[in-house]
Amino acid sequence: MSDQTTTPPDLRVELTLFLGVFACYAATAYPTIAPRDSADMAAAALSLGVAHPPGYPFYSLLGHAWISWLGWGNPAYKLNLMAAAGGAAAA
Repeated sequence: MSDQTTTPPDLRVELTLFLGVFACYAATAYPTIAPRDSADMAAAALSLGVAHPPGYPFYSLLGHAWISWLGWGNPAYKLNLMAAAGGAAAA
């Protein structure tokens, strides 16, 4: 049997992929409240309230922290950037 060793992926490659995907998502992010549930979710994150059932408590807490952390832009756009960062991290 051959001894196969795996090398860890280079962090620069992963960071470049993240930044590229994030740039694409951020460039096409909705600039304000989008149709459907966007307003409900943005209001819940902004006020630390509860969105429609099932409530999405983690999204409300994470969104509130993200809105507080980013100093510029309207809250809905900040949440859209949070979604872009999550999608880019998944890629």
